[in-house]
Amino acid sequence: MSSLPLAAYDPKKVVVSFQGNILTGFGKDVFVSGEHEEDAFMLSMGVDGNGALSLNNNESGSVKLTLFHTSPSNDVLMASFQRHRVTGVVQGPLMVKDLNGRTLLLCKNAWVKKLPAMGRGKEVQEVEWEIATDHLDLIQGGN
Repeated sequence: MSSLPLAAYDPKKVVVSFQGNILTGFGKDVFVSGEHEEDAFMLSMGVDGNGALSLNNNESGSVKLTLFHTSPSNDVLMASFQRHRVTGVVQGPLMVKDLNGRTLLLCKNAWVKKLPAMGRGKEVQEVEWEIATDHLDLIQGGN
């Protein structure tokens, strides 16, 4: 028998902040995900079978946010996109904090990469926003 306590997860305890605004109105399944653009290490193999490992210093990444089309947070993301297009200035940070445990995602400079596809139907639709950053700090922790 396992001696570990049963872990609990509450999606309401995942806080997403974009440029000083707490985002709400997330979709029904995976509503936030983030990853680096490239692998952290690169292996180079010589013809003699010997290899060398190098650290990849590219720490850029992307974060996907899935909202219902009824979410007021769509307005926040749209306004940020429009400001960035007009001024050329990246507006600010993105943070995802899972209060259930120790997972944390931080981006000092975050921007909307492109506008999401738009769709409407019989039921409320989901809108997927992609946020880009030049430096993604990700701590993948447990609960």
